[in-house]
Amino acid sequence: SEPWSDRRWSPFFAVGLGKFKNIPNPSLVGASTTDAQLANASVGVRYYLTDRFVLRGDYTFYTAFVSDQRSREFRALTLGLSFFF
Repeated sequence: SEPWSDRRWSPFFAVGLGKFKNIPNPSLVGASTTDAQLANASVGVRYYLTDRFVLRGDYTFYTAFVSDQRSREFRALTLGLSFFF
């Protein structure tokens, strides 16, 4: 959701559900394949340099539900530049 998409500074947030599948390198000791449900939440901001160039930064929190009693948490910070033709 981007409530102020018509402004130069545009904050946004997102939530989502998905699937997490990790197949590790077989040479790793004690490596096991993970196949789990995933939920995420993000908050970020877009800054429109021009009508065609946008800077974006966001922070995302992921939760992988590995089993009924166990979950794993991951965090990501993302920065980027978008452009349109």
